[in-house]
Amino acid sequence: MSADGTGELIGKAVVYGLVATGVLGGGLLFMISLIKSITKGKGVWVIWCVLSGVVALVSSLLGVGVVVNLVGKSSLAHETDDPKYRIFSEDLHSHLDIPKSWKEKASLNDYAAIGATSRNEQVCAMVITDSKLDIAGGLEDFDQLTTGKLFEALGNPELSAAESQTMGGCPAIYHRLQGTTNGINIVYHRYSVETAKSYHQVIAWTSISKEQEMLPLMMEVIKSFGSDDGPPTRETVPGDQVSEALRNRVARVIATTLHLDGESVSMDQKLGQDLQMDALAMDEVLHAMEEEFGVTISENEIENLSTVADFAVLIEAKADVAN
Repeated sequence: MSADGTGELIGKAVVYGLVATGVLGGGLLFMISLIKSITKGKGVWVIWCVLSGVVALVSSLLGVGVVVNLVGKSSLAHETDDPKYRIFSEDLHSHLDIPKSWKEKASLNDYAAIGATSRNEQVCAMVITDSKLDIAGGLEDFDQLTTGKLFEALGNPELSAAESQTMGGCPAIYHRLQGTTNGINIVYHRYSVETAKSYHQVIAWTSISKEQEMLPLMMEVIKSFGSDDGPPTRETVPGDQVSEALRNRVARVIATTLHLDGESVSMDQKLGQDLQMDALAMDEVLHAMEEEFGVTISENEIENLSTVADFAVLIEAKADVAN
């Protein structure tokens, strides 16, 4: 057992002892004082009777508070350790694993494919699924769109930086988001997940005061998300059709300009999300490309550049530099 666990046990033992002593000692003294005050009729015993009664009452109230607190904590521990069962979306393509003490509640959101709450509804979790056919752009675009909508719906919102992760073998983007809704301070932990056919929002939330206590349970539930779509399949990157020599030159120019390891630049990387290129960096790379390949890149062409492969395809189209 850890030192923290041992200290907690000792602290509980001390509290139990004090409460028990107060209840039993105060109760016993109250009975003696009551009998003496009746039989002797002396004022001092009446005073002792009142004081001991107050001690016993206060100790009893403290005992009730301790029990309620422990029951609440043991309830959380029970939910964290509770055997899990799997709930599915209506089309049976997606699922979450939740504690048996939880209940399904798809009505959490009009668009929720899956919804569930803890027994006391201190924690909620849901999955919202959108077909890729309905979304313009990739995972990053989907994440910005959906996170932005939630951000705008909250009062005094705070949003963490995006973190690229994986969930069930699928690419995902994580955010922590907090704000006020209906007068309550809420914190959300959310993932945007890409599967072969869909994009998913996987979200859990609780009140800010409960976040530290509930976070392990929240993350356990939302990280259990899975989809039988499986991870997205890698499509042929346009730059793959360009000669290897040209691809290597384009990657080398970008790496040199951005002070990166040449091997870390690949055709499928996004200029903004993966290479962190801002407007200034883009200008520097464009200038370097024009010098390297003897071409001029127009404003309209710049607007269509989003990946390293786009650069390679554009350069090949503008000049015969494959060799």
